Amino acid sequence: MSFFAIQVQTNYELFVQKSIALLVLEKKINLIKNIYALDTQVSFKENHITNEDIKSYLEHQRIRSYLNNMRYAYSEMKMNKNEELKKEYKLQMKNLIKKIKSYPENQFSQKVVVKGYILIELNRNFEKIPSSLYYDIKSIPKVIGFPSHYNIPQNEIDDFYEKFNSYLINLLFN
Repeated sequence: MSFFAIQVQTNYELFVQKSIALLVLEKKINLIKNIYALDTQVSFKENHITNEDIKSYLEHQRIRSYLNNMRYAYSEMKMNKNEELKKEYKLQMKNLIKKIKSYPENQFSQKVVVKGYILIELNRNFEKIPSSLYYDIKSIPKVIGFPSHYNIPQNEIDDFYEKFNSYLINLLFN
């Protein structure tokens, strides 16, 4: 597998991740396996992307957005005395969470990655990022550029995750 880093404007990692995911789905690009940004990862099946995959991904994103809106509205209700409305919101949020958890984990999983950068993992080994993919990603708003057009060596990826995981463990338990 090949890994390439993309530098993006800080705080726009998730926006760029979603933009790349939509680009992959719309253009049916079969080169990308995973897109890592902040604490999220979007995975694509190794074979061909189907219309059902697109539908599932977009539905998942719509439900997550709706849940976030519900959470925000509920947090604004704290001063509201209408307990019945609060209970109804809680029930709806609980149902949305169940729906989100029903999606396959391998398609929408979680990992931790650095701020200001996105990592993409390709299905095959490439020494250099394919030019068509480079120009497609470079055209996305908030993408600053690629620190290198060359594949990040696997040992550097492994070292990065090992150091980052030990940093998180120290942060949590010390």
